[in-house]
Amino acid sequence: MVCGVFHVKHMLQWSAMSLALVQFNAVVGDPLYNAQRMIEWIEKAAFDGAGVVLFGELALTGYCAQDLHFNRQWLDDGWRAVELLRQAAKQYGVTIGFGVARANDEDFSKPVWNSFMCLAPDGREWVQNKVLLPTYGEFDEGRWFQAGALEEITVHSLDTFSVGFLLCEDGWNNSVGVPSQHYKLYPEDPVDHLMKQPAPPNLLINISASPDYVGKQALRLEMNARLSAHYTVPLIMLNVVGAQDELVFGGRSFILNDQGKVLHEMPMGHEAMYILKPEQLTKNTLYQRNERPDMEELDELIRLYLQDYIKKSNLPRTPFYVGLSGGKDSTLVATVLARHLGKDRVTGVLMPYRLGKYTSPVSIDLAQKLGRSLGIELKTIPIDAYVDPLIDVLGIADESLAHQNIQARIRANILWGLANRSGGVVMNTTNFSEAATGYGTIGGDLLGLPLIASIPATTVIQYLHWLRSFGGVKSLLLEMIERAPSAELAPHQTDEEALGAYSIIDPILESIRMNHGDIRQVVKQFSANINVGEGADIFFSRLTFLAKKLLIQSEFKRWYYFKTPQFTPFSWLRWKWPIANADFALARYIQEARVEAGF
Repeated sequence: MVCGVFHVKHMLQWSAMSLALVQFNAVVGDPLYNAQRMIEWIEKAAFDGAGVVLFGELALTGYCAQDLHFNRQWLDDGWRAVELLRQAAKQYGVTIGFGVARANDEDFSKPVWNSFMCLAPDGREWVQNKVLLPTYGEFDEGRWFQAGALEEITVHSLDTFSVGFLLCEDGWNNSVGVPSQHYKLYPEDPVDHLMKQPAPPNLLINISASPDYVGKQALRLEMNARLSAHYTVPLIMLNVVGAQDELVFGGRSFILNDQGKVLHEMPMGHEAMYILKPEQLTKNTLYQRNERPDMEELDELIRLYLQDYIKKSNLPRTPFYVGLSGGKDSTLVATVLARHLGKDRVTGVLMPYRLGKYTSPVSIDLAQKLGRSLGIELKTIPIDAYVDPLIDVLGIADESLAHQNIQARIRANILWGLANRSGGVVMNTTNFSEAATGYGTIGGDLLGLPLIASIPATTVIQYLHWLRSFGGVKSLLLEMIERAPSAELAPHQTDEEALGAYSIIDPILESIRMNHGDIRQVVKQFSANINVGEGADIFFSRLTFLAKKLLIQSEFKRWYYFKTPQFTPFSWLRWKWPIANADFALARYIQEARVEAGF
């Protein structure tokens, strides 16, 4: 039995001809299944001559099991899974290192440790507990895990190398890697602690579960390159892969030499194994990275999310229903579903209302062209016969907000009825810009799986252009992509009239979101581009409108959302803004920021 605190002086001697790095896709909730699949990789690694086989953070129990960490029965299953790996270490004659959630039976406040375990074939083993527990953004580790002690982190010998292991966040709180006083969230610095040992390691290995979004890999490489170059030590980041609820783990594990140059990068979005021989770390032959354009990266993250979500949710044949309006958002959602799940899984539902007055004939034409070109099933269900009697009974005026909302809710009833009949999934087609401003109807278009709610409207357009030009979706017409967006809930209604041009509002919304509503920071970000006089008046008027929509009026709507996958930094993950916030002095904050900026 391994206790929570191991002896610092203990040095486990490994004899390894080579090191196998396994980029693993765990299933949360089934550690015994994960162990069986890990053993398949271990067998392959042993056959290929590896003496050590490593897996990523929480690879055995999955990242992140959330409140399953309070479930002792599940934790006991995790310990039984560890026993399977002990047996595998002996059977295949290799040392196995992996991340695992372990029950905390000591007198501490949190139920589990986020641990890295190493099991040698001769029965020796050790444990290192994660020291820095991120509780911000998409992370909530402080809720479940007991923090390890810095002095528990020591150096271990790995064949000809001495190794310092880091558990994900333990490698990020370093002023060299992330040279920003705003990032240093903890007093401890495990990297510096390791490198200041009397005999410092000559290899760092970061055992990670690092979620992805567009641009995240560039940040990882930049940060770790600074670390390895500063300390002149090779560095390996071994990441997990797969999707879990809102989080998407792209994998892309990498190896850096002691100058911070990339020696190897593992694939994005797929399980993989790489056999590393010790002498490779001393070579200067560099790896030629395939730098992915942002839209290609976005497409791959969406593919990974959709396919893994279906697999892990046990929905292998489930149909997906999309309300097709002929607009860019529903066009994108239907296209990527057909592209990544197959056209036979997708049904587009056209629900016109007062055709020619509310619903444009062009919208129907474009939606039908899209459906036919994608090869998906199409259903057309006019909603006049359901909406008009209801507004008469309720005494609701034409073109009023109530009238518009009833249209959206009737459409939602149809989509959910179709989905309930077939055990299907309804897709929410709201983009980030609409979610930020509350441009949607509770009980209507805001329900369903919000696939693109972290993607700004301007990025939706960029992505559609990429799919048309480089993604092989020739059926996408420019008119589908570039037509003026409209909810078509009232005659001649346009999104731009209601909100403003997305090319103008998106940067402001993203800034408000990323700065947590700090108006001063938003104004500083845009001050160089604000013209004195009328230009300033227009900017501050638009800022006031958008901040009010985002920070005060729309938060209650986002509480109705399904979990939103994170494909961009502008996700709603862990965004918490008070609904009852009448004391939020927005007008004063904006006026103070304007004066401070000299406008």
